[in-house]
Amino acid sequence: MNDMLGHKKVLGIALPMILLFIAIVSVVSHAQVQPPTVFEIEGVTTLNVLDNGIAYVREEIKFSAQAYIAFKRVYNPISTFVRELRPRAAPEQIENLSISLDEANNKLTATYTLLGAAVYKGNGLWELAIAKPGEKLTLTTQYGNTLVFTHVYGAGEDYKIMETLTVNLPAKAENIRYDTDEGKISYKLNVDINTGMFNNSNMLYAGIALMLIGGVVMAVPNVKKIKNSGSVNHFQNFFITESLSFKAG
Repeated sequence: MNDMLGHKKVLGIALPMILLFIAIVSVVSHAQVQPPTVFEIEGVTTLNVLDNGIAYVREEIKFSAQAYIAFKRVYNPISTFVRELRPRAAPEQIENLSISLDEANNKLTATYTLLGAAVYKGNGLWELAIAKPGEKLTLTTQYGNTLVFTHVYGAGEDYKIMETLTVNLPAKAENIRYDTDEGKISYKLNVDINTGMFNNSNMLYAGIALMLIGGVVMAVPNVKKIKNSGSVNHFQNFFITESLSFKAG
């Protein structure tokens, strides 16, 4: 499990922490010598990229009944989960984070604005990184400027995670290519770069992977401490604008 966490690509802001919770629950389960429980999670992420490289992101994460119970047990109250999403670097890159829980359907929905998602490289070339180099995310469908990626892993183990990422590029984007080895989408789009809205020096994975990939391991003792003590730290220096909502059914 730990090896999987260390090498997994990241599609969104929430799934890295979902994997963290699975690791914690698995450790607790094995420590208590209980029969292993298979946790099933389905993540669906939509990334709408604007002409200026900003992306509007929506994630829906559906849990199996046992996975949802475990998730709520680890992250209770849900504000502890939001706190773990705080990036460890460049927090200004995220705006308007909203987390909602649908209790009746075991579903978590996150929406946010990701600044600098697509990076301008010059001469009309843009790059959008959606996976770590070497993590070969499969492009399953492409129609027009929409690309759909899917991945399933963990089958036969104590977890099964299914991910679908849909990337909607700007309407006028051309020469769209996906580099499987690098995990990058590149495209041509000629826009006015003198507006000050572009950043060609800060490469981000879709879903702020670079900020969270190191934070996942760092967060483990914090989450264990929260689980054991029930204490919740206040949101000090929280640069993400967030909101929480709950739906009973």
